[in-house]
Amino acid sequence: ALIDGAASMMHMMNANTFTAGAYHMADAANQDAFCTKLKDNIMNRQWMCGFPDTLIVVTIGDEYVVSAFGNAEIIENFKTKLMAEYPVAELKFEESLAE
Repeated sequence: ALIDGAASMMHMMNANTFTAGAYHMADAANQDAFCTKLKDNIMNRQWMCGFPDTLIVVTIGDEYVVSAFGNAEIIENFKTKLMAEYPVAELKFEESLAE
């Protein structure tokens, strides 16, 4: 109910290598709550086939949230490119998922 559109992409061989989602907020007032719920949901997963290293949650203005998790090097590259492309982007969370 907090979003009205979304898109995702993932690594073809192993979702834990790289998975990302972009979400459009139905109401900008709910963005912070959505970011926290998204982070908590991903952090509480039990990984079966390898462990992703890093999780990021980024806001782009008031309307969009982007999340990604996976290999630390890939996530760092994704984060760097995302932040460069969208100057209004703000890193809300960067968490380790490694055991």
